[in-house]
Amino acid sequence: MTSSRPTSDDLVRGDDPARLSDRRGAQLITLVFALALTVTFTLAAFVYAGAPYAVMALVTSCVAIGGWLRFGRYQVLDAPVAFNFYIGTLVALMMLYSEEWYLHYPSTLMRYFPRGYSAGVGLSEHAFIAVFPLTVSAFMTLGALAHYRGTVLGQFSAWLVFAWGGVAAIAVYLIGPLAGQPRGYVGGMLAAPVVLIVSALGIRRLVRSSRGWHA
Repeated sequence: MTSSRPTSDDLVRGDDPARLSDRRGAQLITLVFALALTVTFTLAAFVYAGAPYAVMALVTSCVAIGGWLRFGRYQVLDAPVAFNFYIGTLVALMMLYSEEWYLHYPSTLMRYFPRGYSAGVGLSEHAFIAVFPLTVSAFMTLGALAHYRGTVLGQFSAWLVFAWGGVAAIAVYLIGPLAGQPRGYVGGMLAAPVVLIVSALGIRRLVRSSRGWHA
């Protein structure tokens, strides 16, 4: 007589009804959180930092949600995936923020896209420090803790961090051409390739993990 109890392989595949229900619940909660985060951060960026940052926030959220829906695991993992790349991206982003602050990247955005800012809207260099190296990095560090535990929310946090790293890195090369400005050095161009490479490697690891590959 064969046992009707689920085996360990069944649990890994998610065939156990209770486990499957938990996964679906976690997926739904994380999706609602992600959508709420997208709306909140995009509106906050538009009202406080200006249209360029709002566009970056929206693109980041769309990439993160799309990647997570397509390649997410939707279950608690025994070990975090791409955790080293997660931390590496945070460190590389700090390098990018430092260069952008030193070379007045927020002021460059305001000068290149004056119509993207209403009266009284825009980040000073001091506000830039408060928003990105401090506040955003703090939230991403909390996401790292959730990701280290292998939670579904932590897996989405990884997609969000890698997406933001890619968008923030590419943006420094696009703002000049998009604004019709002559070619010149923009704050962040030195650190951006490092951020982009580490973020891309993190995304590659997440995708491979979803397909059962090993990096």
